[in-house]
Amino acid sequence: MTTEIRLESSPAASPLFGRDHELRIVERILAAAAGGVGEAVLLRGDTGTGKSAVLNTARALAAERGFYVCAATGIESETAIPYAGLHQVLKPFLPRIHELMPRQQNALLTAFGLDDGPAPEMLMVGLAALQLISDPADTSPVLVVVDDAQWLDASSVDVLAFVARRINTERIGLVVAVRNGIPARIGDAGLPEHGVAPLDVGAAEALLDVVAPGLPATSRQRVLADSAGNPLALIELSQAIDQHNGTRASSSLHLPISYRLERSFLRQVSQLPTTTAFVLLVAAADDSCDVGEILAAATVALADPASTASLDPAVAVGLVEVLGHELQFRHPLVRSAIYQSAPPSQRAAAHTALAEILQPHKERRAWHRAAACIGQDDDVARDLEAAAGTAFDRGSARTAAVILGRAASLGESGKSRGRLLLRSAEVNIRLGDLEVARQQLADAMREQLTEEEELRALIWSEAINDRKWFSSATIDVFASLAGDLARSSATGKDLALQALFQFVIAAWYEDVAPETRNRMVEMVQQLKRGDDDMEALAIATFADPDRQLGALAERSAHFVPERLSVATQRTIGVTFGGASDYERAWPWLSAAADGYRQEGLLGTLADTLVPLVWAAIPLGKFRMAETFGAELARLYRDSGRARWAVVGDFAVATILAERGETERALAMIADAERELRDLGGSQGARCYAQYARGRAAMVDHDYDTAFAELARVFDRSDVLFHPFARHRSTADLVEAALRSGRSDDARRLMDDLEEHAARQGSSSFFRATVTYLRPLIAGEQDAELLFDRALGGPLAGWPFLLARTQLNYGQWLRRQRRLIDARTQLRAAVAGLDSLGATSLADDARAELRAAGEAAPPSAVQQVDDLTPQELQIARLAASGLTNREIGMQLFLSHRTVGYHLYRIFPKLGITSRAQLRALDLGPE
Repeated sequence: MTTEIRLESSPAASPLFGRDHELRIVERILAAAAGGVGEAVLLRGDTGTGKSAVLNTARALAAERGFYVCAATGIESETAIPYAGLHQVLKPFLPRIHELMPRQQNALLTAFGLDDGPAPEMLMVGLAALQLISDPADTSPVLVVVDDAQWLDASSVDVLAFVARRINTERIGLVVAVRNGIPARIGDAGLPEHGVAPLDVGAAEALLDVVAPGLPATSRQRVLADSAGNPLALIELSQAIDQHNGTRASSSLHLPISYRLERSFLRQVSQLPTTTAFVLLVAAADDSCDVGEILAAATVALADPASTASLDPAVAVGLVEVLGHELQFRHPLVRSAIYQSAPPSQRAAAHTALAEILQPHKERRAWHRAAACIGQDDDVARDLEAAAGTAFDRGSARTAAVILGRAASLGESGKSRGRLLLRSAEVNIRLGDLEVARQQLADAMREQLTEEEELRALIWSEAINDRKWFSSATIDVFASLAGDLARSSATGKDLALQALFQFVIAAWYEDVAPETRNRMVEMVQQLKRGDDDMEALAIATFADPDRQLGALAERSAHFVPERLSVATQRTIGVTFGGASDYERAWPWLSAAADGYRQEGLLGTLADTLVPLVWAAIPLGKFRMAETFGAELARLYRDSGRARWAVVGDFAVATILAERGETERALAMIADAERELRDLGGSQGARCYAQYARGRAAMVDHDYDTAFAELARVFDRSDVLFHPFARHRSTADLVEAALRSGRSDDARRLMDDLEEHAARQGSSSFFRATVTYLRPLIAGEQDAELLFDRALGGPLAGWPFLLARTQLNYGQWLRRQRRLIDARTQLRAAVAGLDSLGATSLADDARAELRAAGEAAPPSAVQQVDDLTPQELQIARLAASGLTNREIGMQLFLSHRTVGYHLYRIFPKLGITSRAQLRALDLGPE
C-alpha cells in the first residue's frame, strides 16, 4: 500500500520586482520537471538580493501546479550534524521509506540515526534519497528548494550533489540558493549557476512605491542610494527612516548593506520584551524549528516560564512566524543577526539550556555543549568525540573529521588534544584530504602522545609526505617506525601495514632504486600476519613488481578469488595490474568490483574500476573499458573526488580514438587535463593521458606525434616519466619509432623490453608485446617466420594485438605481392577489429584488402555500437533478468532513469520487449 504524502502549502508568493530573468529560470525548471527532464540551478547573491523571495515564489508556483514541494534551509548550528539538511528535504517523504529496497532503506535509516545498521556509504544514502524523491514523481513532479545552502552539513551537500547529477531523466526540479562571501561546498557540485544581481533603478523605484508610498522625496533618494539596488535593504531602510522621521544615523553611511540590514533587524529586536528577545536567541541557536523545544530551553534559562505568548510581540512586528509547531524567521539574516549580536554569555546560556533539554539526543547535545564552552573542557571534548563516533556509524566520515577537530580544540590537556588531532588526521587520510591531514599530524606531534600514538603520527606523516625522497635513509626510518608500531599493540601490525601500503603506492609512481624496493619488501615480510597472508604478499609485489611478481603469481594460482575477502581480491588485482600482468589481474579485479557493487560500497568500487578499466584496454575489452571508464568518472565526481575522475575520462578518450573519433578524444583529454590542473590532482595520472594521446596519433598515422607523446613517459628526466605504467605504451612507441624513421630508437626500446620481459617472465603481456613487435623490427628475411610464430599461439588472449598482427602481416604480404595470402590475413584483421569496435584500424584493414584486389566487406557496425556506454551496461543487466529497481541498485540510478534508458535502448536495437533483449547478441565485452 502506498503512503500518501501530505505537504503543508507553500508560502504565498509576493510580487517580485526586477526578477524577470530569475522567474524565467524558475518557469523553465518547473516546465522541464513536469515534462520529465529534471534541471537544477544554484542562485548565488549577496544578502538581501531576493534569493529567498525567488525560492518562495518557486514553491508557490509549484504548489499551484500540483507539484510535491519539499524544502530545507541551512542553519549554521547544524553544519556538524550529519545529514541534518537532507533530513529536512526528505521529511515529507519519510512515511514511504518502507517502500525502498532493503539496502536503501537501511542506509537512510542509519544515516538519520534511526537504525543501528553498518555505516552506509554516502553514495548509497544518495541513491536512497534519489529513489525516495523519485517514487512520488511517478504521480506528480517534485520541486526541491534549499535556501542558505552555505550552512548545510557536508554529508547533505554530497547527497544533494549526487541527486542533482541524476535528475535529468526525472520529474524533479532543484533550486538552491547560497550567500556570497561565505564558502559553500555546494558551489563545487557543478550545478549551473545564476548570479542574483541588485535591482536596476526602475525596479528599485517600483518596489519602493509599494513598500513606502508616502516617503518624502529627500528620504526616498537616500533609501535608493543607500540600498544600492538591494531589495531587502530598500524595504528595511525605508521603514527605519520613516520611523525616525526621515533621518538616518550617520554612523551607518559607509557600512556594508548586510551590516545595515542587521542593525535594522536588531532595532526591532531591542524594542521587544526581554523574555521574547531571549526566546528568539534560543531559536537562532537551535538546530530545530520546533516551538516546543525552543520554549522548553528558554524556560530552563529564564526565571519565568516561556510560553507561546512570549513569541507574540515578535510575530506582531513580523520578525518570525509560527506555523503549526514550527517557528520560522522572516529572513535568514534575522536569525544570524540575532545570534551574532548577542553577548557571548547570552549565547552560552542559550546553548547550555538547549543542551540541558537534549539529554536523549547525544549528538545535538554535544554540539550545543561545545558551542556554550568558553575555553577548554575535557568533558565536552569527550562528548564531541562520542558524537564523532556516531557520525562514523551513520556513514559521515567527513563530519566525524570536523567534529574531532573541534573536540581537539576544546581538550584541556595536550594528551587529549594530540589523540583527537591524530584521529581526525587518520579520517582525513581515508577521505583523501591529505593537506589537512598533514597539518593535523604536525599539530598532534606538538602535543602529548602515548608511545603508540606518536608512532602512528610519525608513520602516517612519512606515508603521506608529498616531498618524500625514497632514499635508503628514508626507508630505514620508515622501517624502524613500522617495526615499533607493530610491536606496540594488538592492532599495531595492521596499522603499520596500512601505512606501508600508502608508502608503497607512492613509490610505484617514483623511479626508486632496486635496493630501496628490496628494503620495502623486507619490511612487508616483517609485518605479514602468517605464511598465508596474501594481502601482505600482494603489497610486497607492488613494492617491487619486477622481482616479486613470480611469487604472487605462483601463490595466487592456488586460490579462486571468491575464497578470499573482497579487500584482498582488490589488493591482489591492483598489484597484478600495477605489474602489467593484466591477464591475471582481470579475474581478481572483476570479482572485487562485483563484491563492492553487491555490498553497495561505491567509493571503493570506483577505486577498483580504475585498474580494471586499464586492464580491459590491453585485453581488448574495449566496450567494457568505455562503460567502466564512464562509470568510474561519475562515481568519483559523485563522491567529491573529481581529481581521480579524469583517469576514467582518459580511458574513454582512448576508446574514442580507437573508433576514429580523434577530435572528440583529444578534446576530452584536454578538458580532463585542465580539470586535473585546476583541482591539483596527481601528475601521475597524466601518464594515462599520454597513452590516450599517443593512441589517437597512431590511429591517425601521425607517427611523429605519437612518438613524441609516448616517449615522455619513458624519459626519466620528464615529469611524466612512470617506471611501470609506461610499459603499456611500449608496443606503440616502438612501432611509432619504426614508422617515423627512428630505427635506432626502436631497437634500443626493443632491447629494453626483451630484457624486462625476461626478468618478469610470469607476465604474458610482456611476452605478447615482444611477440607482436619482433616481426616489425626484424629484417625482411625473418619477418614471415616471426609473423607465423606470432599467429601460432602466443597472442591468444590478446585479441587487439592479434588483429593488429594480422593487419601488419597482410600489409607485409601485399608488399611482397603475395596477394592471396595477404587477403587471408586482412579478412581476419577486419573481422577481429570490427568485433572489438576498433573502427579506425578496421578501416585501414579494409583499405589494404581493397588494395590486395578484394572487395572489402561493409563495416560490421553492430546495433550495440549505437548505444552509449551506460545504455549498453543497462541493456546487459536487463537481459540478465534484473528488474529496473535492481539495475538501479547496481548502477546507482533511480528506477525511472533505468526505464527512461530502456525506452531509448529498444528502438536502437530494433526490439520492443525484454524477451527480445534476452535473445539479442549484445556483442563482446
